[in-house]
Amino acid sequence: MVEPVLKLCKVKYSVVETQYRRFAVEYMEKLDPSTLDGIIIAGGDGLVHEVITGYFLNPNEKMREIPVGITPSGTANAMAHELHRHPSKTQVSIVGRAALAVAKGHTRRVDVLEVKGEQETIYALSQCSSPSQRLL
Repeated sequence: MVEPVLKLCKVKYSVVETQYRRFAVEYMEKLDPSTLDGIIIAGGDGLVHEVITGYFLNPNEKMREIPVGITPSGTANAMAHELHRHPSKTQVSIVGRAALAVAKGHTRRVDVLEVKGEQETIYALSQCSSPSQRLL
């Protein structure tokens, strides 16, 4: 559902499929930011977590200038739902809106959490409630 939108918007892209757990972390950590204009994550919350961890573990500071788009294809898609709020919650609707936002270059700043453990450091995107929502 993402590729037709990117093609219609004449976005040049290449697809990298994950091969195993933490593949995206390793791939992103080694990626040269001068070779791309943006990153599109087509996956669920787990893949988003891996890509973001590798993104921030990448030693090249230029990586932080590269925008990251999320087009959801997991089961929960919590971050994508937070970023692309709309009354329609169908999978087709949210994927379509997300793909179009990516193709149009729409960006939005989000908070990133850094968790330092004894063995490793991981990163995650934060989805905080808006001021109009109450936490229970």
